[in-house]
Amino acid sequence: MKVVLSAIVIGLMTLLGGCSTVVEGRYQSIELTTRCGATPVPAQCTLQNENGAWRTQTPNHVVIQRGYGDLEIACESSNFDIHHTRVKSKVSDSHLLNAFNLGTMAIVDVGTGAGYAYPKRIDFNVSACHLAGQMDNR
Repeated sequence: MKVVLSAIVIGLMTLLGGCSTVVEGRYQSIELTTRCGATPVPAQCTLQNENGAWRTQTPNHVVIQRGYGDLEIACESSNFDIHHTRVKSKVSDSHLLNAFNLGTMAIVDVGTGAGYAYPKRIDFNVSACHLAGQMDNR
């Protein structure tokens, strides 16, 4: 009886485990907007982490590969000089579920970066802008 119960428990732990690589995938979509104060402005941006670099115009949704490290973002526009920011990755919920499968899938998730996630929406706000028709607020 104990053997059967142990087999059931181990089976459930494996099934309930959340391999992020399978559940969420290695890639995620981020909605990126750039603002001068409260005013949305177009910009050219580069997003970069340890798994690659992606260029986009804002506002836009950009698909990037998840990663453990910070997401470095550099944006420039006719409305502002180049600005940089860093966005930290966080452990994804499905990665935490790896505890149910005794962490065996965590190795895969860490290797692919799928065990981490960046915010789904990033507002890149620049305070020193030079919008047409307005005084320079630097």
